[in-house]
Amino acid sequence: MSLEKLIARAFKQGPAYQANQLIDEVRRATRREKGDAINYEVMMMGRTFDHLQREVAPLMALYLRSKRRGLEIAFVSLFVNTDTLVFIRAADFFDVIRESLGLDEEAFREVMDRWARTGRSSAGGLPGGPGEGGG
Repeated sequence: MSLEKLIARAFKQGPAYQANQLIDEVRRATRREKGDAINYEVMMMGRTFDHLQREVAPLMALYLRSKRRGLEIAFVSLFVNTDTLVFIRAADFFDVIRESLGLDEEAFREVMDRWARTGRSSAGGLPGGPGEGGG
């Protein structure tokens, strides 16, 4: 999986210099549709998709749990670079992460539960990660 596959799931995009305005628009639209909205901002700035898997996804799961909110009201504001901002629904974000890990929905729910408790991928037992093999 790649960053391109995640970006393809974007429901809106725009110039990064308009971030405040765009984020506010998406937040208001989500509140109208769902009753509430949570924005999770991510700056790629040269980082790889692996960063999203190993760092961002676990911390986002922990954050959403701390807010006692579900994926349906959350969205990711992904600053792809200094010029481009894309918006991805949290459910789509985690779906791409799940696919990239090669996990079925049940196995990924277990990983998400661990992430939501710890915010760490090493505790999630990701394939090839520091938590693999009980380490």
